Amino acid sequence: MPSFMNSGSGTSSTAPLTVYRYERKYLSDVYDPDQLEQRLLMHPDIFRPAFVPRQIWTLYFDTPEYEYYQQNLLGQPQRVKARVRWYSDKDNKLDKLQIELKRRDGEVMLKLTYPFQTTINDLSLAELTDLVRQQLETHLEESGSLQPALLNHYQRRYFTSAQNDLRITIDSELHFATITDWENNLTTRQLPITILEAKYPISDDTKLPSLAQGLPLRVSKSSKFVMGMQQCHPNDVYYH
Repeated sequence: MPSFMNSGSGTSSTAPLTVYRYERKYLSDVYDPDQLEQRLLMHPDIFRPAFVPRQIWTLYFDTPEYEYYQQNLLGQPQRVKARVRWYSDKDNKLDKLQIELKRRDGEVMLKLTYPFQTTINDLSLAELTDLVRQQLETHLEESGSLQPALLNHYQRRYFTSAQNDLRITIDSELHFATITDWENNLTTRQLPITILEAKYPISDDTKLPSLAQGLPLRVSKSSKFVMGMQQCHPNDVYYH
């Protein structure tokens, strides 16, 4: 598990990458990732692997009152996620980190991505928090109060369709940790489910029925952030 250094290094970001799209999640506690991949490869939309599988690490940020968690837990149509994301390969080599802001308005997702020329191990947790606050201050009034809330990591497989603009990911081996556990390198909590997620441009919403008909899964509104908070804080209630 990556750990923080005591001192940071200089960072710089480029202009954000902006994406508008739909996202649909399907959860399964029956089918493992290999089974879902085989079903996907036999789908009439002709899905094929698009990228090497890798491990994704996500550090979620929230306000002291856990406003973003409340928004997602209650399924509010307009909600926000603020996070830092990085990747590691099979040799545990870390990619450079990126700060991401996701805004959902109904079924449409706006995602802003700010890449940085540093890895997670180049920054202390305090320095990373300051970086997130500074980067998002033009987007969020509450940016100055943001703080780390949850760590999540999992394995992801990537697929694209030869028939349309559908992009599919399959996530498995979900692990979650509180910030204290992460800093102390303690064992994380694992959730034994597989998540298939469909991502596609807002102009292609008519393509979803053909995907759903070929997969034995149910649509879910739950996010990894919500699932992780519930795993790590089962006895706490964060909404008023």
